[in-house]
Amino acid sequence: MSVQIHDDDAQGGHSWTPARVTIDEDPNQLGPYDAEISYHRWMGDLVIPRFTDDVVQQLAKDTTDWEARVFWHDGYAEVRFEDGGPNGEPWTELCLPDADDRFQIGGRSWVWQAHATTDAAEAGRRIHTLFQQQPPTLKTLAQVPPILAAAGLVVGRPHPHGEDRTHLHRPDRILAPETAARRIHKIHHGRAADQDLLDRVIEVVDHTAFDLNAD
Repeated sequence: MSVQIHDDDAQGGHSWTPARVTIDEDPNQLGPYDAEISYHRWMGDLVIPRFTDDVVQQLAKDTTDWEARVFWHDGYAEVRFEDGGPNGEPWTELCLPDADDRFQIGGRSWVWQAHATTDAAEAGRRIHTLFQQQPPTLKTLAQVPPILAAAGLVVGRPHPHGEDRTHLHRPDRILAPETAARRIHKIHHGRAADQDLLDRVIEVVDHTAFDLNAD
């Protein structure tokens, strides 16, 4: 049996945003669960979540019939592949807490996806309302990724100080809320510095009109 120790602190460079995640791949279905998801991705649109110990304990209850079972111990989690892990043999992964006491379960091996509870149009309206009700600051900007994630628009900025391509998504006309949300989602992938990112989002918000259909 092989054993892998999953030390989340060894995988630096993560930024996390609140979201709900699920696995919906018949016959394997789990969640949704409260989580935080990394700006990093794997295999396209699959997310890397981390969980509180309460959620991990719920995962332990929900995976009793899974080929990959979660076990909760005092202070750490264990994932066992009794019938063969990635190499076809019994395999155990020990998941240690990170600096925030969160645990990655299946972060780069399970098909976790963001669980959408709304749509892009509603996300666009919520972002517009947010910037109408609060000063346009970086603190306000930090509330945008969870709104997008609730619509299944997961933000990914693995290199926030890389090449700034956000100018490609600047509005040149009035936008419907759905289009505005998708534009803001793309802007977050543009790797602008935070203040520039805020300025781009404000531009989109200022060009949003509620009485338009998506274009």
